[in-house]
Amino acid sequence: MSLDGLSRDQIAKLGIARKFQVPTVFESLSVAENLRVATGRAGDAEWLAEELAMVNLAADADLKAGTLPHGK
Repeated sequence: MSLDGLSRDQIAKLGIARKFQVPTVFESLSVAENLRVATGRAGDAEWLAEELAMVNLAADADLKAGTLPHGK
């Protein structure tokens, strides 16, 4: 499908968006809370544990995200 000639609104209605990759975190929230906010999966504890383990952050899940080396 070509997007040529479509307005930004029409493209957005197709579910296509642009996100600038500016890595930021909610510094006062925990690592786990940041992941929940970013994904909208607040109540899925099993999924959250798997995701944190996959990125080697399970041990840091309760730390404030702003305390991590890339927290700023």
